[in-house]
Amino acid sequence: MLTSGRDCQKFKDISDSIQRQLTVIAAAAAVETHDIITDEFEQGQALRDKIAELGGAAAVAADPELKAQCAAFMKASDELIVGAVDEVARAVRLEAQKSQKKMDEMMEQSRAQTKVLEDQVANLTKMMEVLLQQRLGGAGVDASKEDGKMEETPPPAEPVANASDAATASDAATDSERSETSPVPAPAPDPDAIARKISETVDTQISGAVVRDLMSRMPVADTEAERVEVVRKYGLDKDDVTDLIGDEGLREITDMAIETFGVHDSYVGTIDATRQTMVAFSRKGEDAASGDAAAPPPPKIAGLWAPNIMSQCKHVVKKNDLLQSNGCFATEMEHMPNLTMPDYFALAQAGHEECGRFLPAIGAVMADAEGAVPDDALVPDEHNPHGDKGMTYGAVRAFLQTMASDADAHYSGAPIQIEGQTVATFCVLDNKRRDDIDPEAMRAFADRARDVLVDRAARRRAEMEKEE
Repeated sequence: MLTSGRDCQKFKDISDSIQRQLTVIAAAAAVETHDIITDEFEQGQALRDKIAELGGAAAVAADPELKAQCAAFMKASDELIVGAVDEVARAVRLEAQKSQKKMDEMMEQSRAQTKVLEDQVANLTKMMEVLLQQRLGGAGVDASKEDGKMEETPPPAEPVANASDAATASDAATDSERSETSPVPAPAPDPDAIARKISETVDTQISGAVVRDLMSRMPVADTEAERVEVVRKYGLDKDDVTDLIGDEGLREITDMAIETFGVHDSYVGTIDATRQTMVAFSRKGEDAASGDAAAPPPPKIAGLWAPNIMSQCKHVVKKNDLLQSNGCFATEMEHMPNLTMPDYFALAQAGHEECGRFLPAIGAVMADAEGAVPDDALVPDEHNPHGDKGMTYGAVRAFLQTMASDADAHYSGAPIQIEGQTVATFCVLDNKRRDDIDPEAMRAFADRARDVLVDRAARRRAEMEKEE
């Protein structure tokens, strides 16, 4: 279903391209045909005048020299016709070359997009399997076992204070065993009943409604392959945005948004195929808001990243339009369903690369409950392409402060679009419900951020061309 629509569009594009070339060829042929007819008419009139000048048809027919003059005149006319046909042939070849080049470019683009789609479908399939197994496990069924039964972990033995107590307990157990009659065997399990129970549980947990619900919690853009291609074209992959982290132009935008909307947080986050990177982040800290000049500045949050699947902004990418929501980040925001923490841990254990990197980083910060590690220290991260601009303890603490809160909150996110694709988001967050964030003002801020990204890409291309 993901690929069929794109394939149809590609065939339509190719068909349209061929049709345009045929139209050009037909027009060229029509013009040349008109010229040929016109030239033939004019040559016919000129030949008639020539024959009249030579004394008429009878005189020409009787004189070989006069015939030769008329034949030469007719040969010139034929050469004009041949020349016109050659012009049409050249036009056809030229348009055919253009058409072939265009088709080659489209096919190359299609191959790249198909690879992205194949990876996306494979990832979605694997994640769906993991999450459905997670749902079954929560319902007490292990689909990997023939009988469907979860392994029971025996309860831990009660601690024994000392060796004397252990001996006493052992003696008591022996006396109890001697005093008891032969145990009554437990009734044999009914295989049919177990099968029915498993079937009912599986039908409930792996239904169309459950699958649709899971897909709503990990949405993918309808044009994800094209979107990722634009992200790469403009140098916005996670490994290629180090120079954007803390960019002054973007920071001016997020700072201004704090003042304009009166919100707690504002950020610009680039979104590639797997993660979102906060390249600019402004926070209205409580100490700074109180006017205490001696208070430490809020921690540097730019450089914070999260897997796309955990980001609220995935819904903006899917919608490819502005999204506003109230609710609770720790549980659920309106119109922005997310997976649960057990789901994310299950994905990490199953090999989801970005969840497997992000969750340990979060865990390291949470383990420092006393805050002994300074805010500007980098968190353990096996893939930090940004050096000292990478994710810090302070950034993660700020993230947890917002996302782990069970208080009312607000989110407004506007897509930053280039070539019609959402490559980043401009967002504002507040620690209370808001219904007064102006959508058009949000879009205007997003457009300003887009201009920064486009100008950066143009400068980089110019520098590369200069080096070449």
